[in-house]
Amino acid sequence: MPIKLVDTAMRELKISGQTMGERLKMQKDRLSSPKFNLARDKLRNVIAHENDAQINFDQTRRAMNSFKQALKRFRSNLMEDIFKNMK
Repeated sequence: MPIKLVDTAMRELKISGQTMGERLKMQKDRLSSPKFNLARDKLRNVIAHENDAQINFDQTRRAMNSFKQALKRFRSNLMEDIFKNMK
Protein backbone atom coordinates (compact mmCIF):
# COMPACT_ATOMS: atom_id res chain seq x y z
CA MET A 1 0.00 0.00 0.00
CA PRO A 2 1.59 3.32 -1.07
CA ILE A 3 0.59 5.22 2.07
CA LYS A 4 2.48 2.77 4.27
CA LEU A 5 5.54 3.08 2.03
CA VAL A 6 5.56 6.87 2.35
CA ASP A 7 5.01 6.70 6.11
CA THR A 8 7.76 4.10 6.50
CA ALA A 9 10.15 6.28 4.49
CA MET A 10 9.36 9.28 6.71
CA ARG A 11 10.02 7.23 9.86
CA GLU A 12 13.28 5.88 8.38
CA LEU A 13 14.34 9.49 7.75
CA LYS A 14 13.60 10.17 11.45
CA ILE A 15 10.94 12.75 10.63
CA SER A 16 9.20 13.68 13.87
CA GLY A 17 5.50 13.31 14.48
CA GLN A 18 3.11 10.86 16.10
CA THR A 19 1.04 10.33 12.94
CA MET A 20 1.68 10.42 9.23
CA GLY A 21 -0.30 13.66 9.04
CA GLU A 22 1.99 15.28 11.61
CA ARG A 23 5.07 14.05 9.73
CA LEU A 24 3.71 15.46 6.45
CA LYS A 25 3.13 18.83 8.10
CA MET A 26 6.68 18.81 9.49
CA GLN A 27 8.06 18.20 5.97
CA LYS A 28 5.87 20.55 3.96
CA ASP A 29 8.91 22.34 2.51
CA ARG A 30 10.45 19.03 1.30
CA LEU A 31 7.27 17.74 -0.34
CA SER A 32 6.22 18.75 -3.80
CA SER A 33 2.71 19.87 -2.90
CA PRO A 34 1.59 19.61 0.73
CA LYS A 35 -1.94 20.80 -0.07
CA PHE A 36 -2.30 18.10 -2.69
CA ASN A 37 -0.88 15.52 -0.27
CA LEU A 38 -3.52 16.53 2.26
CA ALA A 39 -6.23 16.17 -0.40
CA ARG A 40 -4.85 12.75 -1.28
CA ASP A 41 -4.91 11.65 2.36
CA LYS A 42 -8.48 12.87 2.75
CA LEU A 43 -9.42 10.81 -0.32
CA ARG A 44 -7.74 7.80 1.27
CA ASN A 45 -9.76 8.27 4.44
CA VAL A 46 -13.00 8.44 2.46
CA ILE A 47 -12.12 5.16 0.73
CA ALA A 48 -11.04 3.47 3.95
CA HIS A 49 -13.91 4.58 6.18
CA GLU A 50 -16.99 5.09 4.02
CA ASN A 51 -18.77 1.96 2.82
CA ASP A 52 -20.48 3.76 -0.07
CA ALA A 53 -17.50 5.86 -1.19
CA GLN A 54 -17.51 6.75 -4.86
CA ILE A 55 -14.47 8.24 -6.52
CA ASN A 56 -13.88 8.99 -10.16
CA PHE A 57 -10.96 8.18 -12.45
CA ASP A 58 -9.46 11.69 -12.24
CA GLN A 59 -9.39 11.60 -8.42
CA THR A 60 -7.69 8.22 -8.54
CA ARG A 61 -5.15 9.32 -11.15
CA ARG A 62 -4.21 12.46 -9.20
CA ALA A 63 -3.85 10.52 -5.95
CA MET A 64 -1.62 7.88 -7.55
CA ASN A 65 0.56 10.55 -9.18
CA SER A 66 0.93 12.21 -5.80
CA PHE A 67 2.02 8.91 -4.21
CA LYS A 68 4.57 8.45 -6.97
CA GLN A 69 5.99 11.96 -6.50
CA ALA A 70 6.17 11.56 -2.73
CA LEU A 71 8.04 8.27 -3.00
CA LYS A 72 10.52 9.75 -5.48
CA ARG A 73 11.06 12.75 -3.23
CA PHE A 74 11.63 10.62 -0.15
CA ARG A 75 13.99 8.30 -2.04
CA SER A 76 15.99 11.34 -3.08
CA ASN A 77 16.06 12.67 0.49
CA LEU A 78 17.09 9.28 1.82
CA MET A 79 19.98 9.09 -0.64
CA GLU A 80 21.11 12.59 0.37
CA ASP A 81 21.07 11.57 4.02
CA ILE A 82 23.04 8.38 3.30
CA PHE A 83 25.73 10.31 1.43
CA LYS A 84 25.97 12.91 4.20
CA ASN A 85 26.52 10.15 6.76
CA MET A 86 29.26 8.57 4.64
CA LYS A 87 31.49 11.65 4.94
